[in-house]
Amino acid sequence: MPMKKILIIEDNEAMGKTLVDELSKAGFSPTRTVDAYQGQQAVLRLKPDLIILDLMLPAGNGIELLRNLRASFQTQNLPVVIVTSYQDAEVQKEAETIGVQGYFNKPFDNAELIQKIKVILGPHQSP
Repeated sequence: MPMKKILIIEDNEAMGKTLVDELSKAGFSPTRTVDAYQGQQAVLRLKPDLIILDLMLPAGNGIELLRNLRASFQTQNLPVVIVTSYQDAEVQKEAETIGVQGYFNKPFDNAELIQKIKVILGPHQSP
């Protein structure tokens, strides 16, 4: 069974590296982009199984990108998990209304994030 592809859209270098390392160790195939524009392009190119999305990004923002994903037939059902340091209940509510499968405020527990991803993607993930 091929590894599940996860696209990480995260501009913070340390956070991005940690996510790539942790997801790789968990048996996923992560790819990272650093801004909303690159993220949008990568979604179409890579056809990931799940997206980890930061909300505060260069070249656009995560909420706009999420709206674009939900508006497109190709990506309307693509699972998205938000990871953000942006602490705003209204923004979280908006993201959940648009449609996200998880919402993590930074700093978060990497093990919890990995577990959430495994639940979303189902039991067919290699160890």
